[in-house]
Amino acid sequence: MLIQQMMVRLPSEWHRKVIGTPIGELASNLSDGQSAAAIAAAVAKTCEGLPPYAMKVLGAMLLICGPSPMEEEKLTAMLRQHTARPGAEIRSGLARLGEAGIAFAIRKGWGERWWVMPSDAYVPLMNRIYECLPLSEAVPADAEVLPPMDKNGVFQSLPVPYERIFLYGLALLDKLDTGVTAKGLLAKKTIDRLAALFRPIEVALEPFGLQRTHDIHYPMGAALFLEGVHALDLVELRNGEELRLRKKQLHKWLQLHSTTRARQLQDWLISRLTEAAGSDSAICAAIVGQRTRGGGDWGREGLLRQWEARRNGVLQRDFGHGSADLTLESRWPDIWLQLFYDFGWLELGRLMIDGDTGEDLFRWRSEPAPLEGELIVQPSGELIAGPGCPYACRWELEAIAERRGDGELTEYVLTAASIAAALEHGWTRDAISRFLQEAAVMPSLPAALESMLEQWASRACQFEFTQATLLRCGSEDRADWLAAQVQSQPFELQRIGPAVFVVDAAHVSPLRKLLQQAGFPPRKGVSPKWRAPEEESFASIINAEDAEDAEDAEWQPVIPVPGVEGLYVADHASIRRCELASDPVPERLLAADWSSVPQMWSRQLRDYHLSTRKELLQKAITLETSVRIMTNQGMRTFVPERLEGRGGMEWSVAGSWGDNVSDQLVRLTPDMWGEMGIDLPDGITT
Repeated sequence: MLIQQMMVRLPSEWHRKVIGTPIGELASNLSDGQSAAAIAAAVAKTCEGLPPYAMKVLGAMLLICGPSPMEEEKLTAMLRQHTARPGAEIRSGLARLGEAGIAFAIRKGWGERWWVMPSDAYVPLMNRIYECLPLSEAVPADAEVLPPMDKNGVFQSLPVPYERIFLYGLALLDKLDTGVTAKGLLAKKTIDRLAALFRPIEVALEPFGLQRTHDIHYPMGAALFLEGVHALDLVELRNGEELRLRKKQLHKWLQLHSTTRARQLQDWLISRLTEAAGSDSAICAAIVGQRTRGGGDWGREGLLRQWEARRNGVLQRDFGHGSADLTLESRWPDIWLQLFYDFGWLELGRLMIDGDTGEDLFRWRSEPAPLEGELIVQPSGELIAGPGCPYACRWELEAIAERRGDGELTEYVLTAASIAAALEHGWTRDAISRFLQEAAVMPSLPAALESMLEQWASRACQFEFTQATLLRCGSEDRADWLAAQVQSQPFELQRIGPAVFVVDAAHVSPLRKLLQQAGFPPRKGVSPKWRAPEEESFASIINAEDAEDAEDAEWQPVIPVPGVEGLYVADHASIRRCELASDPVPERLLAADWSSVPQMWSRQLRDYHLSTRKELLQKAITLETSVRIMTNQGMRTFVPERLEGRGGMEWSVAGSWGDNVSDQLVRLTPDMWGEMGIDLPDGITT
């Protein structure tokens, strides 16, 4: 979930604590144009104001779960293992993060609490705390960078940017049937067209394990697109019957600067995917950091993999699985790089120096700023949109022409069918001609093209089918009676058989009332289909309708209320359906019974009797804090976990050293230390 979504859902008492923080101020002033920079600045201010113990908890949380939610007890246990700090200090640190608006507690089920950080704060936090170093180094001026090759050794062309495919998807929604069935489903033909359009990105999404809300009915590419258009507020489910484009919002989206439009979609997708990837999102933070720092500079994959190995090494070391191994292989650099490449946002290459193959490179792409005259109009009706063709112009091209090719240049062609479809959607021949002339910055269109437009427009939409209703009478006598009755009425019936009339749909209600007043109440409702016994030609139509209804009947799920994430791509861990806790950490966990701790236990080290030592350790275990003990190696911090033994004087304590992270428990007997005292953890006051 995003910062703004979290802030809106905060209970009032927690909201009052957060609203004055840098994150709280950010949430009330956030706008699309400044979001990335504003979030980074708010994160920096937040980190500067956090106490050291809270920063230690935050840093460990970033590595352990990232922006993916984790159950509180499991998270606390892993944080204790990662930081070697006592539980009381961990919980106090979580409370400070909650009050700063950088992490939130969520209630799931009876007494179950989960912690999660806003997904849009994750990348700037990683780059702030772990300093994802710039991954770019100067590429020699005489170096050649070759694009990737396919398995046949042919250079691959760059994928079309996702925001452009996103535009094509919106154009399909404007053209196709977007009505929903009684069960709340889009037409199968509409989904099939969307699925074909977005199929190329589906392979890159597989490693993230995203779940579709409607499973088999919406392929992942189409589901992600539909989720995106809702997230960007570009569509609405009108009256529960039809998905309709919000034209004002669409106009604003088309007018965005190309970089803003791309980053808007990038940040939204990164937010959803990092929630699913959890701690494996760290490599994404480094790549996105390169977007911010390096711009269009080439980044070196080798440096990226070294950074990932160091991160893995930190996790290995802190969880006691050996020392850091900088050669540790991870598949996540390849996964994230391939994802951004397939979405058309990254350019991959291989460095060549003096004819020798060098290392792999990557850099962020950016579409050129919109330019006038980026449309070429040919007399044959072919249209070529250049790289800088504005998105508003591309939108109109999708409405009046057929797209035949896409890449750096997008090829369209005007056809009789495309002109007819445009006229049916409200265009006129003059409007089409004027648009092409202005978009191509031409004084006039070629005469041959004008002639074709005139011919196509004159032949299109000259015939129209309108809806009517058949009225079937019980007998020919009843039909004769009805024909006589309606002669004095302001509507007419057209008799097409001995006992059958054609009725204008607008006249069904007054005719129904006439029949009721005459004492002949008709059947309720309107039969969806009817086959006249004597007209066998209806059979094929009826069978076709039956087959179509049977196909629709297989589509079971209902589209949820719009405006809630998870309509098509399932919400990770269902956190968006849960309530935020009223307070980041319950008071009972923070304001523990510290008053029962004798002051001498915490003020100075003393050599206590065995029974007092045991009592002090038991109190430390209850309060989830550490103790200081004097050993042969000097004073050390020890975090007790449990007391062991048969009682009396034969006992030991199991725990871990606070200054040495390890997954191995240490067992001490009372004769292994001398003076001791209980610690008052940072953030705890008595």
